[in-house]
Amino acid sequence: MVRSSLIATCLTFGALIGEWLEPIAETGRPIAPYLRRDSQRGFKLSDQRKHPRTDVDDPARLSFDGIHVTCVIRNISAEGAAIEVENAAYLPERFKLVTLPDQAAKNCRLIWIKTDRVGVAFED
Repeated sequence: MVRSSLIATCLTFGALIGEWLEPIAETGRPIAPYLRRDSQRGFKLSDQRKHPRTDVDDPARLSFDGIHVTCVIRNISAEGAAIEVENAAYLPERFKLVTLPDQAAKNCRLIWIKTDRVGVAFED
Protein backbone atom coordinates (compact mmCIF):
# COMPACT_ATOMS: atom_id res chain seq x y z
CA MET A 1 0.00 0.00 0.00
CA VAL A 2 2.75 2.46 0.97
CA ARG A 3 4.73 1.58 -2.14
CA SER A 4 1.81 2.28 -4.51
CA SER A 5 1.14 5.60 -2.76
CA LEU A 6 4.81 6.53 -3.09
CA ILE A 7 4.81 5.61 -6.78
CA ALA A 8 1.67 7.70 -7.40
CA THR A 9 3.25 10.67 -5.60
CA CYS A 10 6.45 10.33 -7.63
CA LEU A 11 4.51 10.15 -10.90
CA THR A 12 2.48 13.24 -10.01
CA PHE A 13 5.62 15.14 -8.96
CA GLY A 14 7.40 13.99 -12.13
CA ALA A 15 4.56 15.29 -14.30
CA LEU A 16 4.68 18.68 -12.57
CA ILE A 17 8.46 18.94 -12.88
CA GLY A 18 8.19 17.87 -16.52
CA GLU A 19 5.80 20.75 -17.26
CA TRP A 20 8.12 23.26 -15.58
CA LEU A 21 11.27 21.98 -17.25
CA GLU A 22 9.90 21.35 -20.75
CA PRO A 23 10.77 24.84 -22.09
CA ILE A 24 14.29 24.51 -20.64
CA ALA A 25 14.76 21.03 -22.10
CA GLU A 26 13.73 22.27 -25.56
CA THR A 27 16.72 24.63 -25.59
CA GLY A 28 19.10 21.67 -25.42
CA ARG A 29 20.78 23.09 -22.32
CA PRO A 30 21.37 20.90 -19.26
CA ILE A 31 18.59 21.10 -16.69
CA ALA A 32 20.78 20.74 -13.56
CA PRO A 33 21.89 24.42 -13.43
CA TYR A 34 18.23 25.44 -13.14
CA LEU A 35 17.71 23.44 -9.95
CA ARG A 36 18.85 24.47 -6.49
CA ARG A 37 18.65 22.74 -3.16
CA ASP A 38 16.00 24.06 -0.79
CA SER A 39 16.52 22.80 2.78
CA GLN A 40 12.78 22.52 3.46
CA ARG A 41 11.34 21.50 0.11
CA GLY A 42 14.07 19.52 -1.64
CA PHE A 43 15.02 20.72 -5.12
CA LYS A 44 13.31 23.61 -6.85
CA LEU A 45 13.91 25.72 -9.93
CA SER A 46 16.36 28.57 -9.36
CA ASP A 47 15.49 32.13 -10.29
CA GLN A 48 17.05 33.01 -13.65
CA ARG A 49 16.26 36.75 -13.64
CA LYS A 50 19.00 39.24 -14.51
CA HIS A 51 18.10 41.30 -11.44
CA PRO A 52 17.05 39.42 -8.29
CA ARG A 53 13.79 40.50 -6.71
CA THR A 54 13.53 41.71 -3.14
CA ASP A 55 10.47 40.76 -1.07
CA VAL A 56 8.69 43.87 0.21
CA ASP A 57 5.29 44.85 1.58
CA ASP A 58 4.98 48.43 0.29
CA PRO A 59 1.69 50.26 -0.21
CA ALA A 60 1.23 51.84 -3.63
CA ARG A 61 -1.38 52.78 -6.18
CA LEU A 62 -1.86 52.14 -9.87
CA SER A 63 -2.92 55.12 -11.99
CA PHE A 64 -4.50 54.97 -15.45
CA ASP A 65 -7.19 56.95 -17.30
CA GLY A 66 -7.78 59.18 -14.25
CA ILE A 67 -8.41 56.13 -12.04
CA HIS A 68 -6.35 55.32 -8.92
CA VAL A 69 -6.35 51.76 -7.54
CA THR A 70 -4.69 50.86 -4.24
CA CYS A 71 -2.29 47.94 -4.25
CA VAL A 72 0.65 46.37 -2.41
CA ILE A 73 4.07 45.76 -3.97
CA ARG A 74 5.07 42.22 -2.93
CA ASN A 75 8.50 42.03 -4.60
CA ILE A 76 10.57 44.37 -6.73
CA SER A 77 13.74 44.52 -8.83
CA ALA A 78 15.38 47.03 -11.15
CA GLU A 79 13.32 45.61 -14.06
CA GLY A 80 9.89 44.96 -12.56
CA ALA A 81 7.67 43.95 -9.68
CA ALA A 82 4.93 41.64 -8.46
CA ILE A 83 1.92 43.59 -7.24
CA GLU A 84 -1.13 42.44 -5.30
CA VAL A 85 -4.28 44.22 -6.48
CA GLU A 86 -8.02 43.52 -6.44
CA ASN A 87 -9.73 43.01 -9.82
CA ALA A 88 -6.41 42.54 -11.61
CA ALA A 89 -8.18 41.41 -14.78
CA TYR A 90 -9.45 44.96 -15.32
CA LEU A 91 -6.02 46.58 -15.48
CA PRO A 92 -4.90 48.06 -18.81
CA GLU A 93 -1.70 46.94 -20.53
CA ARG A 94 0.15 50.08 -19.41
CA PHE A 95 -0.22 52.15 -16.24
CA LYS A 96 1.75 54.10 -13.65
CA LEU A 97 2.86 52.57 -10.35
CA VAL A 98 3.05 55.21 -7.62
CA THR A 99 4.73 54.24 -4.35
CA LEU A 100 3.34 55.66 -1.10
CA PRO A 101 4.04 57.89 0.72
CA ASP A 102 6.92 59.28 -1.39
CA GLN A 103 4.85 59.47 -4.63
CA ALA A 104 7.69 58.03 -6.78
CA ALA A 105 6.18 56.93 -10.10
CA LYS A 106 7.22 54.28 -12.63
CA ASN A 107 5.63 53.54 -15.98
CA CYS A 108 4.71 49.84 -16.14
CA ARG A 109 3.74 47.26 -18.72
CA LEU A 110 1.58 44.34 -17.62
CA ILE A 111 3.40 41.01 -18.10
CA TRP A 112 1.22 38.43 -16.32
CA ILE A 113 -1.93 38.14 -14.21
CA LYS A 114 -2.68 35.50 -11.54
CA THR A 115 -5.96 36.08 -9.68
CA ASP A 116 -5.13 39.04 -7.42
CA ARG A 117 -1.45 39.42 -8.35
CA VAL A 118 0.20 40.90 -11.42
CA GLY A 119 3.73 41.02 -12.75
CA VAL A 120 4.95 44.21 -14.38
CA ALA A 121 8.01 45.37 -16.26
CA PHE A 122 9.24 48.91 -15.73
CA GLU A 123 9.44 50.95 -18.90
CA ASP A 124 11.51 53.90 -17.64
